[in-house]
Amino acid sequence: MKVLFVESYPHVIMGQQLTLLALLKAAKAQEIESVVACTAEGIYTTKLREEGYQVEVFPYPTSLQAYGGEIYRYGLLKKCRTYAQIIPYILQLKKQILQLNVNVVYCNDMRGLLTVGVAAKAAGIPVVIWDKLDKPHGWLDKIQLPLVSKNIIISDAVRVKYPVYQQKLLSNKIVKIYEGVHFDEMHSLENIRTEFGFTAQDIVIAIVGSISSRKGHDRIFSIFPSLLTKNHHTKLLVVGDTSGSDSEIKYKNSLENANNKAVVWAGYRQDIPAIMNSIDILIMPSRYEGMGMVGIEAMAFAKPVVGAKSGGIPEVIEHGVTGFIFDGNNSDDFEDKLLRLCGSADLRQEMGLAGLKRAKKYFNRTIQHEKVINLLQQGSRTKA
Repeated sequence: MKVLFVESYPHVIMGQQLTLLALLKAAKAQEIESVVACTAEGIYTTKLREEGYQVEVFPYPTSLQAYGGEIYRYGLLKKCRTYAQIIPYILQLKKQILQLNVNVVYCNDMRGLLTVGVAAKAAGIPVVIWDKLDKPHGWLDKIQLPLVSKNIIISDAVRVKYPVYQQKLLSNKIVKIYEGVHFDEMHSLENIRTEFGFTAQDIVIAIVGSISSRKGHDRIFSIFPSLLTKNHHTKLLVVGDTSGSDSEIKYKNSLENANNKAVVWAGYRQDIPAIMNSIDILIMPSRYEGMGMVGIEAMAFAKPVVGAKSGGIPEVIEHGVTGFIFDGNNSDDFEDKLLRLCGSADLRQEMGLAGLKRAKKYFNRTIQHEKVINLLQQGSRTKA
């Protein structure tokens, strides 16, 4: 069996890209031949080749070389130019995909589905997507289910963006599979608190992920001075960066209290397990979140998690047991939940251990990725 895996963001290595790397390893373990299609050369294609995977680059036409939602903000003229470039691009992709002679195409994101996925559909090749985004995409959500053979969702929060009539008529296409972590990789990791200047007395709150309005960094920065006043041991560790889009850079630069001395900017890191091993509390104040992989990673290290009531976050955090869910638009509620955890080491330990138990029960990556691979095998076509 041969699978074409599609990744549209090769210029970064974040949660989405790391998930695909893990899925590729799961495919390799089952002796599945894998080819990875990317839209350009980048740090991710370099990483893939270092891991021994075949990489094919399908360069975008100029109109598609924009990220961070900028395409959605195109004016009428730019949109017309984009559509004019997409059609010949997809026809070319169809030829290239047929030459690869794959059994099934797996799209790691919506961009991949709307380009390589459409081309594969036109070529008669089954298409599978693992949809991890709960944020609606307007009319695009109406064409997703008709395009695919199987539509994996990472949480029930993702399902609701599809038209209600499609959820009923095409329910056989929708399969929920959670993401997870490899628990055998979670032991004997170094505690790196001292690298950031944190002491044993400090209470380190971390926010991990791309810096964007979607992830809600402004929500923690707006309450942090008050939080620090009420508990002077509090520190904030910001792990991650923008995707490089103008809108995200502007958002990052607009964050208030960003220069507070108790805030540490760690930038992009590859040692997320070591980060999770070194913090006290993880926060997910996201406005949109398909599930929240970082929450599971924190739980795997017995850390309590505080998250906004949005997307799939409530499916990860058991409120009052493994952490807290707060009203995303209520800063007082957010601050209150954090103060309760910051003020009690016993509560942090109790919730952290409950989170570890929950993560092992529901979010084991080996089991979850086997489910994805099985779906790819079931939906594959017989080569001509």
